[in-house]
Amino acid sequence: MTKISLKTINKQSKRIDAHNVEKAELLAKLENVKKLLDLDPLTKLYNRNFLNRIKEVETGSALVMLDIDFFSEVNNTYGHPVGDQILEMMGRIIVSNTHIEDIGVRYGGDEFLIIFKSCTPDKVDER
Repeated sequence: MTKISLKTINKQSKRIDAHNVEKAELLAKLENVKKLLDLDPLTKLYNRNFLNRIKEVETGSALVMLDIDFFSEVNNTYGHPVGDQILEMMGRIIVSNTHIEDIGVRYGGDEFLIIFKSCTPDKVDER
């Protein structure tokens, strides 16, 4: 029978604890990277990557797609920094006017999608 000293066991235990802490930190960083991949940096809404990943929407949800009229004219007339401000504002408007369980997506350019969870299409206007 092999004898292992208490000192050796304690040393190995500390090593395992250190690896577990490192593993937890790496998993937290990975989750953060996944979030960043799914978020539009300008509007802070989800992006198409997120939409492609979820693939289907729950039954009993309603989808609304919208875009900003004449957005390209705003960019052409006032420049992209002003257009970016409008897109940021649109993201805030969507977040502040939907429920926490609803999902706002910047579909592309000036196009947005809102997934109203637990809401049928005929009830969207009440939300």
